[in-house]
Amino acid sequence: AAADVASTVSQCAAREADSSASEGSAVVKASLLQLLPDAEIVLERLRSGSGNGFDESTAARLQATFMRYREPDTKDINKDDLAGVLEHLGYAHIEPAEVLGIADKVTRYSTLDLDEFMQFMERYSALETSRYRRVFEAFDTNQKGYLDNEDVMKFLTHLGHTPLRSAVSEAIRLVDLDQNGLLEFEEVVLLTHLYRHSEGFTRAEVERFTSVFEEMERINHEDADEAVVPAEKVATMLTKFFGVGKWETAQKVSEELIAAAAKNAQKQLAADPGSPREQAAPLGVQFSEALVWARRVRDKEFSDYR
Repeated sequence: AAADVASTVSQCAAREADSSASEGSAVVKASLLQLLPDAEIVLERLRSGSGNGFDESTAARLQATFMRYREPDTKDINKDDLAGVLEHLGYAHIEPAEVLGIADKVTRYSTLDLDEFMQFMERYSALETSRYRRVFEAFDTNQKGYLDNEDVMKFLTHLGHTPLRSAVSEAIRLVDLDQNGLLEFEEVVLLTHLYRHSEGFTRAEVERFTSVFEEMERINHEDADEAVVPAEKVATMLTKFFGVGKWETAQKVSEELIAAAAKNAQKQLAADPGSPREQAAPLGVQFSEALVWARRVRDKEFSDYR
């Protein structure tokens, strides 16, 4: 009888543990979907081996970048600018010849329209996923099929990210769906999507940056149809977020943005000397692009420190 009671207690405890783990996993998944709504699409695409299409948030980010880099007064982006676009988006280990090879498979012309650019990004993302697999296997030295926290830090660094322990720890908690403290390949790929979606910032930092962006947007574009901050105000916005100690770096990054806009304006005026000069004014940045420039400030700080 005692054995039966002990067995029953053990079974109940096991069921309770399973239930607790299931509830915990559900909470983790809910938190992940709140920060990365398209997480399930990312996983489904990875499991099916399909590289077709992007989730909504990634597509919006890519479209905003396309508009930033497209040739003035056209609907196209030059192939020679693709390596710079990828660098701006946070990709690393970019091989220009490889980039042009992929672009040439999309179109034989020297420029790509938006649809062709998205096709190029799909192909490049598929290449990157295969690279993830090779890097994952390289860091999975014991061939156990998972990475621990330290391995993940090395993995992200190898991919060219600037991993801050606080952001990585938060991301790991969110993508560790089975809550075993270790990341399998699917979870690592999901982590890279989450890390790029947040540009390597923690959830609290993204929320604080959102507040700063909205404050700057209200001050400068009260009547605008879309939420943008003027390029010439980006340095002020970044300083509000990072603090006055980062003013010099924020200014340098802002100058890059303004210089790119000015370069496009000069091309536009050269192509159409009669075009109004007010069309050449630096464009504003939307939130997703503003977060990219914030990440570049942090990356530059770490690069200078090294």
